[in-house]
Amino acid sequence: VRLARQRRHGSLLLLVLGIGAGFLAAVHDYLALQGRPLLTDLYLMPFVTPLVLGAMSVFLVSRMVAATGAAEALAAELEQRVAQRTQQLSLANLARARFLSAASHDLRQPVLTIGLLASMLPDGDGPAPAQPTVVARLQAAVASMQSLLDGLLDLSRLDPLVVQARLQAVPLHPMLDAIAHHEQAAATAQGLRLRLRPTALAVQADPVLLEQALRNLVSNALRYTSHGGILVAARALRSGAVRLQVWDTGIGIADADQARVFDEFVQLGNPGRDRRLGLGLGLAIAQRCALAMGSAVHVRSVPGRGSCFSIDLPGFSSGLLPTAPLPAVDEQPLVGLTLWVLDDDQTLREALVMRLQQWGAKVVALDSLAALQDALAEAAQTPAARPALFLTDQRMADGSGARAVQQAKASLGADLPCLLVTGDPDASDTHALVLAGVPLLTKPFSLPDLLRALKQALRG
Repeated sequence: VRLARQRRHGSLLLLVLGIGAGFLAAVHDYLALQGRPLLTDLYLMPFVTPLVLGAMSVFLVSRMVAATGAAEALAAELEQRVAQRTQQLSLANLARARFLSAASHDLRQPVLTIGLLASMLPDGDGPAPAQPTVVARLQAAVASMQSLLDGLLDLSRLDPLVVQARLQAVPLHPMLDAIAHHEQAAATAQGLRLRLRPTALAVQADPVLLEQALRNLVSNALRYTSHGGILVAARALRSGAVRLQVWDTGIGIADADQARVFDEFVQLGNPGRDRRLGLGLGLAIAQRCALAMGSAVHVRSVPGRGSCFSIDLPGFSSGLLPTAPLPAVDEQPLVGLTLWVLDDDQTLREALVMRLQQWGAKVVALDSLAALQDALAEAAQTPAARPALFLTDQRMADGSGARAVQQAKASLGADLPCLLVTGDPDASDTHALVLAGVPLLTKPFSLPDLLRALKQALRG
């Protein structure tokens, strides 16, 4: 900008000098036509020429000095930016090191626990320990590890520079009511009161990201509140925005720590990384969700009295929507259905088959695409063997799940319900299937996630 300004000033000076020279030339020609003494005869040129050359010299020198100063200023500014960037990279590397250290610790703990408990299961050579106790602790260790993996996957998917929020009008009351209903059991178990203030407001947001952010804020409030309660509310601002708030009467956060609580694996008052107190990912995930929607999570807190976390989003006018009643629990939701399960991992395949059978399904287990071909050939001759749903893993030794889905639909009909299970939802062939309407279930998944995906696939 400074260089452009110097060029502009220089151009104006040259224009003035040019006009002056043109004026002198015009006077010279006029005197010649009138037969009067010329400027050269009046001895003006010896004075005019040095004056013009001197002015041009002064201009060129001043321009060179200005350009040199601008270059030095730009160099100093660039050096300052490089220093700032270097400091930012150093801080990022330090944060990454802390992140990896905490993640490594929290992953090693449940893995070690699972290994020790698995070694205690009866193998036929010695006395069996109390199986229910071992199984319960195994389940707790698996749940802990799955919670951490879910958190890490959420963080990796929620990079604000990558994730694309799908903004739409979102009525708040149904979402807040669902969150309050989901967390009510935990609040009651802790002797806390979880309240929801009814609202007719709606916001412009991504419903998935917004619900994830609010769930994490409510869970965080429950974790750090020992008495009193939590209030979830929304209010309209004069600017037209809507402020979503989660109030608690918990331990509060000191001013010096209020920015730090949004970093990954940061847990105030838990230096020993006790997993019973959480993982330190909830607020980081909530913040990334808000950033992806063009907002941010803000906190106001008084130590010992409680905190208020808030998100501001553009508002819409909306009426209250009725909430659907919760469905009754069905112990065997898949009874009478035949499912084909294709997975080349024996341990995972067997566990999945056992779970589906407990839900009442008849399961045909397949370990390869070659086994799938044999089953398809048999089903072509015996229509009764046709499955109600085909579930397949994506990565296998002799092919992909995308290829398996294509073969199954080609043999049994394009209307065959299919469900693709994968740990890499960003693969190109996976995207192609999703665009074709095949539901996708991402590993690791919980049992409610699995059942929900199966029902979605069956509905088509």
